[in-house]
Amino acid sequence: MVDPDERTAAAAYTNTARYVTRPLGPLVAAPILQVSLGAPFLVAGVIKSAYDVLLFRAFRRHPPSGLD
Repeated sequence: MVDPDERTAAAAYTNTARYVTRPLGPLVAAPILQVSLGAPFLVAGVIKSAYDVLLFRAFRRHPPSGLD
């Protein structure tokens, strides 16, 4: 969804967001783990599914580029 000359900057931006939020996972999962052993996986799956649906809805009308 970005121009070829902007791909490096876009990758750096998204990777930074991933690495900044990565340490929060265990802090959130620990209390959820007290409910059930599989609860963190269920919560993670729901969050990932919601993220995928939101991305789909945001970009479903944009034609793919670079498929020439």
